[in-house]
Amino acid sequence: MKISLNLLKHYLKISIEASRLCEILTNLGMAVDNVVTAEHDTILDVEITVNRADCLSHIGIARELAAYLIKPLHTQVSSMKEGPRPIESFVDVEIQAPDLCNRYCGRMVLGVKIQESPDWLKNFIISIGLRPVNNVVDIANYVMYDLGQPLHTFDYDKIGKQKIIVRRARNNEKIIAIDNKSYDLTDEMLIIADADNPVALAGIIGGKDSEIGETTKNIFLEGAFFDPASIRSTSRKLGLNTDASYRFERMTDINVLPLALHKVAQMIAELGQGEIAKGLIDVYPVFHKEKKIRFRPARVEFLLGEKIPYPWIQELLKRLGFEILDMSEHFWLVGVPSYRVDSGREIELIEMIARHFGFGKINSTLPFVNKKTIPDYDNFKLENYLRKVLVSSGFNEVISYSFLSEATIALFAEENKHALPLKNPISEENNVLRPNLAASMSLIAQYNMQHDISALKMFEIGKVFWHDAAHNEEERLGMVLVASEGKNKWDYGAGNDDIFYFKGVIEEVLKPWSVEWEYTGNKLPYLHPELQCGLKIDGQMIGYLGILSVQVMQKLELQKQLMVMELTIDKLAQLPSREMKYTPFTLHPMVERSISFLIDTTIKFKEIMDTLMTIKDDRIKGFRLVDVYKGSSLPEGKISYTVGVELQHPAKTLSSDEANEVLNYITSEIIEKLKATLR
Repeated sequence: MKISLNLLKHYLKISIEASRLCEILTNLGMAVDNVVTAEHDTILDVEITVNRADCLSHIGIARELAAYLIKPLHTQVSSMKEGPRPIESFVDVEIQAPDLCNRYCGRMVLGVKIQESPDWLKNFIISIGLRPVNNVVDIANYVMYDLGQPLHTFDYDKIGKQKIIVRRARNNEKIIAIDNKSYDLTDEMLIIADADNPVALAGIIGGKDSEIGETTKNIFLEGAFFDPASIRSTSRKLGLNTDASYRFERMTDINVLPLALHKVAQMIAELGQGEIAKGLIDVYPVFHKEKKIRFRPARVEFLLGEKIPYPWIQELLKRLGFEILDMSEHFWLVGVPSYRVDSGREIELIEMIARHFGFGKINSTLPFVNKKTIPDYDNFKLENYLRKVLVSSGFNEVISYSFLSEATIALFAEENKHALPLKNPISEENNVLRPNLAASMSLIAQYNMQHDISALKMFEIGKVFWHDAAHNEEERLGMVLVASEGKNKWDYGAGNDDIFYFKGVIEEVLKPWSVEWEYTGNKLPYLHPELQCGLKIDGQMIGYLGILSVQVMQKLELQKQLMVMELTIDKLAQLPSREMKYTPFTLHPMVERSISFLIDTTIKFKEIMDTLMTIKDDRIKGFRLVDVYKGSSLPEGKISYTVGVELQHPAKTLSSDEANEVLNYITSEIIEKLKATLR
C-alpha cells in the first residue's frame, strides 16, 4: 500500500519527517518497505497485514497516527451543491442477492466533461502505482486510496432501461470486461446487470459496454458492500485480481459508502463541470449491527505483564473510534466502529493496546502460574488410588485409543448398546468409538501373545461410549490377565492368575468403601456363558468379570484364556467411603487352625463367608479358603470346604484352650446356620 505524505498531512495537520513516520508505523505493526521522495511529495510503501483492511486507505493510516501522536484527526467534509432533479427519476436499483450484497448506494452526475486530469491528480495516481485514465476514473481511484472504499463509474446512457440489478450470474453467461477479455460466469458469481445484460463483475472489474469514454456525458456512481467470501471466490476462479477485489476480499466499511460517494461526486462535478442529481440511492436490505466486545481491563496486565493505567486505555479506545457503552468494576462493554472489521474479540483489543503502548515499554516479567498439585477433575484421587492398588498387585497400566474397527466392535457388541461411528476417522481401521475397555485391551493382549509375551496383567482407566436412547459416555477401570496353566490353588498369592485371584484383586480394590457387594449372574455375549459374573452394590450393577468366549478367543487367535474385568469409576465415586480405624501391632504370635465341613452344593461360598463375618470376637483376625473338594466319596449333593482361621489375642499369647474355645464357637455357628456337618 503506497501512502502519500501530503495526503496524510491533510488529515493530521502536522509537520513530521518521513523517517519518524516510518518508525511510528513500524511500532504500530505496519512496516515501511520503501520511501520514495518525489518533487512535491514523499511516498511510503507500507506493508499492511491481511487483517487490517481499515489501513488500506490514507484515512485509516492517519487515524492510527493521530491516536499514537495524540493529535486531532481532521475529517471535515465540505457541503455539496445538488441540482433540482432527483436521482430517483434517472435510475432504479434492485438487489436480488441480499446475502451477497448487503448495501448498494448510488449517485448521479449529469453533463460531465470527460478530460485529462489536472497535474496534481495525475501525479498522485502515478505515485501510488496506477496509470492516469481521465478525470472521472482518476477521481474514483483517488477516493478509493483516500477512504478505502472501491467505487465504480458507469456511463449512464449505456445502462439498459436505466435499471441496475445486483444478482447472481446465470450459468454460461458472459461478460467482456474493461481489460477487453471475455469471462465465462457461473451462478455462484455476483454481477451488476442492467435490464438485459451484465455490466460489471461485482467488486472486481467493470464491463466494456458501460465504461467511461470520451463521449460520456452522464455518470452513475456505484458504492456497495459485497460479501468478502463471494468476491474472493469469483476472483480466484477467474484469475482476476484488482485493487477493488483486494479490498472487498478483506471487507470494507459498510458505513463509509455515503461519504465516499459524496466526495467522488463533488470532485467530478468540480473537475468535470457537471451537475449532481439531488439525493442518494441507498438500498440497505441487510442492516449491519454494531459489534460489541465484553472487555476485562484487568486482562491487559494478566496477558502483557505490564500495568497500563485504565484512563490511558479509555482515552486510546476513544481516539481510535471505539465507544465505551458501559463500565463496571470488572467489565467494559466496548462498541466497535464499522471500519474496524478486524476487531471482534477481547484479545484483539489487548493486542491493539499493546501496539499503541509500545512493546518496547513492556517490562519482562515472569508469568503468573497457578500452582496445583491435583488436577481439577473429580475422579483424580480415586483414579490415583486405583493405580496404586493395581500396580502394587503386579498389574501394568496401558493406554489405548478410544476408537476401534467395526470388525472388533462387532466381536465385543452388547445388547441394546450401539457403537458410535466417527464422522472424521483417522483411518478405516479406527472408525468407531469403543463401547467397552475389554475390546481395546484384548487387542493389546493379542499383540503381546503374538510376540511370546503371555504373562500379562494389565489395567486401563479410560472412557467408553455407546448409544441407546441417547449418547452415553462413562469412565471405567478395565483389567485383563492371562489365565494360569495347571491346577487351581486356593490361595490369593500372586502367580495364581485365575478367576478367583481376579476376584481377590477386585475385593482389594473395593476395600475403601463401606458397602456390601455381591456377585450375580451376567450375560455378556463376548464372555464365556458359564465363566462370568456381574458385580452389584446396593442392587446397582457397577461392573463384571469373566473369561472371553471361545468364539472371541478363536477370532483373535488367542492361545490362552483371557480374563477381563470392568468397573464403572463414576459409580464407584458415588459410594460412601469406609471410616478407617487404626490399631497398634501386637507382638503376640498368631495361631492358625482350620475347619473342614460338608455342606449342600446349593449354598454358595459367599454365604459361608458372610456367616463367618457376622461372628464378633477380637481374637479372630481373618478367614481364608484353604481347600475345596467335590467327588464320588462324598454324599450326593454335598461339597467339602476347608476354611482357615487366623487367631491372635491383642494383649497376650493365646492358649490352646482359648483357641479351641473360639474354634468350637465358629463350628457351632456354621452347623447351626448353614446345616453343615464336620468331616
